[in-house]
Amino acid sequence: MKGKKLIFTLILSNAMSLVFLILWRVFNSTNLLFDQILLLSIITFVLASIMSSSSFSDIKILKWEKVIVSLLAACLFYIFGTAVLLNVDRSRSLYIFAWVSECNKSMDCIQNFVSENYGERGWQEVLLRLQEQDSRGLMSISNGRVELSKMGNVVLYTASFSAQLFHLEGFNIEKNI
Repeated sequence: MKGKKLIFTLILSNAMSLVFLILWRVFNSTNLLFDQILLLSIITFVLASIMSSSSFSDIKILKWEKVIVSLLAACLFYIFGTAVLLNVDRSRSLYIFAWVSECNKSMDCIQNFVSENYGERGWQEVLLRLQEQDSRGLMSISNGRVELSKMGNVVLYTASFSAQLFHLEGFNIEKNI
């Protein structure tokens, strides 16, 4: 398989699976996101296998080259799905960006919200995450105020955009104060 066809196969099979995932989530945005990602990874493998064949009769012939390309395509989709989409939907570390934005830079607002909804232990966990994000340069904390950096705003925008596009209910519910 030539290099250009390899890249084309990887991109097209993953793009088709992303479109399938978007459509599936539009019509059924249940909490089965991991199952949907896993099933679409298998579909990506099949799509890549078909696209890497030069003819219909070539589909039946098992070639290591096709298997490797197909596995690579499926793995790329699975990694994107679990590392990005599942993380956006379920990670409190990303909810924190939305909470900081909603609270207009007030640490007291975040603390009150988290303590009411997650208890004192929840607040300690969130405070640890706030400090982690501060050390990463995604937000700054000083004098009872917390503010997103430019990169922190990019992270929030990316998470919000992904949540809207893929109908990620966990992020859409948890981000609201």
